[in-house]
Amino acid sequence: MDDEDRFQFESVRQDSNEWLDKTEAQPLLDPYATITEKSVRKGFIMKVLGIVTVQLCITTIMSGLFMAYDNIQHFVMGSAGLPLYIVSLIIMFGTIIMLMCNQSLGRRVPYNYLILCLFTLAVSYTVALVTIQYTVKSVLFTCCITVGVCIVLITYAMCTKTDFTTMGGALASLLTILIIIGFIQIFVRNETLNLVYGGLGAFVFSMYLIYDIQLICGGEHRKYKLSPDEYIFAAIAVYLDIINLFLDLLQLFGKQRD
Repeated sequence: MDDEDRFQFESVRQDSNEWLDKTEAQPLLDPYATITEKSVRKGFIMKVLGIVTVQLCITTIMSGLFMAYDNIQHFVMGSAGLPLYIVSLIIMFGTIIMLMCNQSLGRRVPYNYLILCLFTLAVSYTVALVTIQYTVKSVLFTCCITVGVCIVLITYAMCTKTDFTTMGGALASLLTILIIIGFIQIFVRNETLNLVYGGLGAFVFSMYLIYDIQLICGGEHRKYKLSPDEYIFAAIAVYLDIINLFLDLLQLFGKQRD
C-alpha cells in the first residue's frame, strides 16, 4: 500500500501546481511602500511556516499513535482499513479540487482553515498507514534526516541569490516522470527500481521545497512570488514537499517490519 500512497501524494502535488498563482515581482520606487511590502511579506512567511508546523505536528502525532498502539494497527489493517483509506483519498483530492475550482475559498476564513484541516487529517492518516509498515527506529531516523535536510534547504532558499522560481516547468516535468515510475512500481516490484524511485523522489521534492520557499519569500532576486493572500495554498505546497521528501527518504533508509 505504501507505493500507492506515495503515488497519490505525488499526484496531489502535481495538481497543486495548477493553483500556485505566481505573480511577477516588480520593483517599488516608494521607500515607504518598500518597507510596507517587506513587513507584509515577513508576516506572510511566518504565517505559512506556522501553519506548516501545525500540519506536521498533526501528522507526527497521528503516525506516533498508529505506531504505538497495536489495537489501532489491527483496526486500520482490518476490514475497516480499506474504506477509511478510500475516504482519505477522496478528501485529499476533493479539497485540492475545491481550491483549484474556487480559489476564493482559499482566502475566506474560516472555510479555508476547515478545508486545510480536512486535507491535513486525510494526508496524516495515509502517512500513518505507511509508517506502521516500518520499524520505529528507522522511522525516527528518517524523521531526523528529513528535519535536517529541510532546515538546510529552507535556509539555502532564503539566503541564495539564485532564482529557482523560474524552474517550475522543469520541476513539473521531473514530477511527471516520477509519477510514471511510481505507477509502474505499483505493478512491478524491483529493489533497484525502488532505490531509483526513492532517490529521484527525494531530489525532486528537495528542489520543489526550494522552489516553493522562494515563491513565498519573494525578493528582488526572484522573478515570481506568491501573493500574501495565498497562505493556504502556500502551506499545502510546502507541507506536501516535506511529506513526500520524508516518504521517499523512508523508502531509502526505512526498514520494514517482519
